[in-house]
Amino acid sequence: MKEVQALYQWYMNNKRDLPWRINQDPYRVMVSEIMLQQTRVEAVIAKYNAFLDLFPDVKSLALASEQDVLLAWQGLGYYRRARNLKKTCETIYFEYSNQFPQSYVNLLKLPGIGDYSASAISSIAFSEKRPVLDGNVIRILSRIFALAGDPKVVAIKKNFQKCLAEQFFYDQDPGNYNQALMELGALICTPKQVKCELCPVSTACLAKERDQIELYPELVKKEKKVKVFLYFYMDLIEDQIHIADQNWKNYQEGYISPPYFESNVAMSDLEIQQNLKLDDQSLMVQFKHSITKYNIDCRVYAKSNHVIEKYAQNNLAKTGFLLKALKKFKVI
Repeated sequence: MKEVQALYQWYMNNKRDLPWRINQDPYRVMVSEIMLQQTRVEAVIAKYNAFLDLFPDVKSLALASEQDVLLAWQGLGYYRRARNLKKTCETIYFEYSNQFPQSYVNLLKLPGIGDYSASAISSIAFSEKRPVLDGNVIRILSRIFALAGDPKVVAIKKNFQKCLAEQFFYDQDPGNYNQALMELGALICTPKQVKCELCPVSTACLAKERDQIELYPELVKKEKKVKVFLYFYMDLIEDQIHIADQNWKNYQEGYISPPYFESNVAMSDLEIQQNLKLDDQSLMVQFKHSITKYNIDCRVYAKSNHVIEKYAQNNLAKTGFLLKALKKFKVI
C-alpha cells in the first residue's frame, strides 16, 4: 500500500524528540519500552532520564539493590515491571556475559519480556523485521481495514497480526516504522477526538470512509474496579519498626508494610480499634489508591509521632502504601 510509505515519511518528518530515540542502544530501548507499558509518555520522560542517570547500563541495574530500583521507579506504578526489568538485566549480565540478545526469539527467553517487548526491542535496536502490535497499532488497523471483533480474543488478535505483517508493514526500516505506527496512534488516531484531517493514511481508512471511526476497535468494556479497604498500624517492637509478614495481593509483593487487615466494606471505628488493638492516642491518616482492578481506601494508624519518625528513618520503608502514609504524616 502506498499509505505505508506515506506513514513512514510522515514519521521521519514529524517524530517527537523523545530521550529514548537518541540512539538504538538496546538497553535504553528496553527500559523505555518497559516504562511506557500502561504509562503516559509525559509521565515517563522525567522518570526515564533520572532512572538512566542512576542505572546507565545493564551492569549497573543488575548489581543494584531491588529497593533502590523500586525507589527509582516510584511514580510509574505497576512495580512488577521494575522487578522483571532488573531480573532481565541480571540474566543478561550474569548468564549471557553482558551480551544483549539481538533476536526476537532470544529476547523472549528473558524474564518479563513478552511478544510486544521482544518485537519492539529487536526491531528498534537491531532492525529485525518484526511488526509490533500494541493498543495503538490495533486501533489503527481496526479503523483502516474495518476489522471486526475484540482484539483481546486470541483468534481475532492473530487476524490483526496477519493483517499488519502482510498488508501494512514497511520492512526496509522496521524499527522506525513500528515507532511511526505507535506515534500515529498516540497523536492522530487516538481513542477519542481523532484528527483524521492530519492523518497521512486517511485515504485508505475504511472506518473514515463509512463514517464509523467511533465503532472501532470493538473492545469489550472493562470490568468495574473492586473496592477494598486496608487498615494499617505502625508500631514498634523493642524500639524497632514492626513489619508485617504478609503482602497485600500481588501489588504489595516485596514491599515493606506495617501490620494491617483487609475488608471489602468500610469498618466502624470500634471494629478498626479491636482489629488493630489501637489505643485512644493513636494518630491516623487516610488516602485513596488505585491499581489494576482495585480502588483502595487506606487508613494508616500510628501509635505516636516517635513511631512515625522511626518508620521514616528506615529507607527500606519508602515504597508502596507506606510512602504515601509518611508523606501524609508530613515526616518526609
